[in-house]
Amino acid sequence: MLVVARRVVIGDGTRPVDASGVVSWWDLVGAACPAAAKGYRGLLLLFTLPSPGWRPGAVLWEDDGRVLGEHDRQVLDLASAWSVFVADQVGVLLGCDQDTAEPVLDGLVDRGLLLRARLLPAGQPFYRVTSEGLAEVGSSLPVPVVDLVGLRGELAVVWLWLLARIGRLGEPVVSVSSRRELAARPGMVQGPDVLVATDRGWVAVHLVLGIPDLALLRRVLMSYGSDPRFVEAIVHVETQSTGVAVKELVEGLGLASMVRVQSVIL
Repeated sequence: MLVVARRVVIGDGTRPVDASGVVSWWDLVGAACPAAAKGYRGLLLLFTLPSPGWRPGAVLWEDDGRVLGEHDRQVLDLASAWSVFVADQVGVLLGCDQDTAEPVLDGLVDRGLLLRARLLPAGQPFYRVTSEGLAEVGSSLPVPVVDLVGLRGELAVVWLWLLARIGRLGEPVVSVSSRRELAARPGMVQGPDVLVATDRGWVAVHLVLGIPDLALLRRVLMSYGSDPRFVEAIVHVETQSTGVAVKELVEGLGLASMVRVQSVIL
């Protein structure tokens, strides 16, 4: 079974988290996007992994000549930044309910700008951009490859990107970049899952699922500490043991004042 992020509880990463009053992603963004919260239908995806030969179905595209609207372009910007996303995330992005978001997605799929696929016939669909969609917004990024094994983590990080975009970091945001966008920029750091530019400087956002690669995380955090452009790093962890290990690493590097470890329940 593959379970995709439906809820999150924030803690300090080192102690058990009381999940009796679970805070959902929608609780975190509902105040900023009440219309989207109203249309929430759940983010729990219960998928069995497909056979190795599985491929999404082909999309028939007929250009109807319709000029893209602002909502269309916002969705394509999201799609170009990440390899995969779901309709609920579009609702938050647009500040609308499902009845408004789904026709936007349907129109983009019909025009061949997005591809829609399901892992099971009754499962919630996910979306990815096509080469035509990238060209429509002038993106030079390649068509993304959907990693089915890492689908849960990818969708969870998209939520972190969205929360930063709608100002949930608690400070003005200049820009928000995904790791896919960072990897394509010459000379740009490729460590964070999400890079947030603020008036203070750069904030690196990470999500650590499963057993962390502490050697890699050490190198990444040390690079932040030596780069004056970075003012903060936030590392989200899923388990208490991972939180303790990451916090010990941070303290050993002398970066406790710069790096914040937060626990999440996804």
